[in-house]
Amino acid sequence: MASCEMHGGRRAPSPALGLFLDTCQRCLYLGLGYLVIWLCWLVPLALRIAGPTPPADPAQELAQSALAVLSLSAIVSFAAVAGAFSWLYDRRAAQLYGMIPLRRGAIFLAAALAGMVPLLVAVGVSGFVFAATLGFGQGAAAVLPWVVRHALLILAFGGLSALCVQLAGRPAYALLCYLLANAYAFAARQFAETLYSIVAPSVMWASVEELDWASPFARLAQLSASWSSTHPFPDRSLDAALMQAVAVYAIMGLACAALAALVFSRRNLERAGDPFVSPAVRTAVNVLVSLLVGFAVAGLVLATSLSNRYGVSSQLASMLHGVSPQLACVLPVVFSVLVFAVAEVIMGHGVKALRGRIPALAATAAVSLVASIACVGSAADAAAFVPKPEDVRSATVSAVSMPFEDEGGVDRVCRLHGTLAGLASAGGEPVTTATYTMVIAYQMKDGTSVMRQYLLPLNGDDLPAADSEMARTVEDFVRDPATTEALRAQIDAVLLDASSPRVTVGYQEYAPYSQEDAAWHTEAVPSGDYAALREALGQDIDENGATCVVPMFQSRVGAYDAAGTYQYHTSMRSILGTASETPYLAAVSLLPTATPDDSSADTTIYLSDGATPHTVAWLRSRYGYEFVER
Repeated sequence: MASCEMHGGRRAPSPALGLFLDTCQRCLYLGLGYLVIWLCWLVPLALRIAGPTPPADPAQELAQSALAVLSLSAIVSFAAVAGAFSWLYDRRAAQLYGMIPLRRGAIFLAAALAGMVPLLVAVGVSGFVFAATLGFGQGAAAVLPWVVRHALLILAFGGLSALCVQLAGRPAYALLCYLLANAYAFAARQFAETLYSIVAPSVMWASVEELDWASPFARLAQLSASWSSTHPFPDRSLDAALMQAVAVYAIMGLACAALAALVFSRRNLERAGDPFVSPAVRTAVNVLVSLLVGFAVAGLVLATSLSNRYGVSSQLASMLHGVSPQLACVLPVVFSVLVFAVAEVIMGHGVKALRGRIPALAATAAVSLVASIACVGSAADAAAFVPKPEDVRSATVSAVSMPFEDEGGVDRVCRLHGTLAGLASAGGEPVTTATYTMVIAYQMKDGTSVMRQYLLPLNGDDLPAADSEMARTVEDFVRDPATTEALRAQIDAVLLDASSPRVTVGYQEYAPYSQEDAAWHTEAVPSGDYAALREALGQDIDENGATCVVPMFQSRVGAYDAAGTYQYHTSMRSILGTASETPYLAAVSLLPTATPDDSSADTTIYLSDGATPHTVAWLRSRYGYEFVER
């Protein structure tokens, strides 16, 4: 190591510079290896760009390495920084470093820079070689954003690595801290959502993705995957979002490095070889790991018990029979406490170590209880939540393809929702392998939306199960004369206003070989024909009620033929269990606005000879349409 002695009238390098250079020599192999890895990819790419058949966009080719850049920078940054501070894990080496005539701040800065500088140099050199191979032409400019993002990632993960290294006394525990910092929030959200979906399977798209920002690697992986796979490339919004995230995490890395310097300045070098530098850090890490494992095991146990008990998937079993919120709340606490106790026994080399960890064990139980109450309690509240009719702008029920916008219609949907929510929480629905998924959706007056899904059991013939109270409730709602009147009101609201509504006829043309390959056509109905169309639809509704807005699905019905052989027959049936005569691959859509948005709901009339004979006849005579049978 260099000293401060005078040689030939010149001062030798300072101890800080000597420490930096000495540490760089020990980390040099990582920098060289990192350089070789990227040159092996960048140089062939540059030669291909400069060749006779270059790719259309060099920037897009470089973007394909986004996930590789992220993964390698995260791995190599930790390895380099941990290697630069490897002496912290050996008590004798730590004592020797403590004797260096330097302040701890200078020692930390020298070691941290020695871990990151070789990687930054490798990135810069690889980018320079790429540009030089292209003769510094137009295509070479595409590597500049690649180099900038790459360097910022190394700063982000290098700073985070420095903090994790200072919190631990052994490499394995430093790696554990690093993994928790990079993915804990993402993993915790996944396990919490699993438990949430078991307790409240009717709630759709319940997620708090904003928590992923607390997991740098997980969040950057999501953004990088979306950004690199966009077509056409680049997507300006995703490009800006990725660059913003990388810059934010680079600033976070610098903040972590500053905090790591503070921790290092107060670190007891005698703790080298211990799992963590202080009991507080040890307790915090154990609690976090225990919570994560506790929630994961609780979700796995609940899902496995539901599947084994009812012989169906855990989601189906939880939808049909429900899960006790109390049990779902207690299990994470029990497993978290068990994991914490086992970790303490392992780290303390015996059961006796638990005697002094009773307060920490109680803290683990308290934190896990609060977390499980927050997760399970919010799930139970969401499953039981039914909007107030006065807060709803419009509502839809997938069993009938029409919106309910008047006060009476919204109130009926809310009452249906309340009944289904009560039946779902009570359980007791028959266990079936076939189900029909029904979705209730609300557009609230405050601009938000609420969606719930329920499974209706079907019997062996794909008909609503006779002993299912939920199926009977939905059937009663569809058959209610009020539903027919609501349909009539929707049709009148659209077809009596020729100024803005949009009315279309969609149909699939005949294909001689496979109907799946046939084209789907959509034709607008002129406003001058609204009156005739309204008259035809009115006649169909008078004869068949709201059957024409009930979606059809394929059903297999078995029966014995005259020869005594059991035969299966395929037919199109509705949730009402009725088969429509000659259903067509065609429908009439009525939208009460010419410029629909995401919250707009249309009324869809499914055409068939059984439910809409007058409408089918009018469309054929007026436009000459030929419809294909389903």
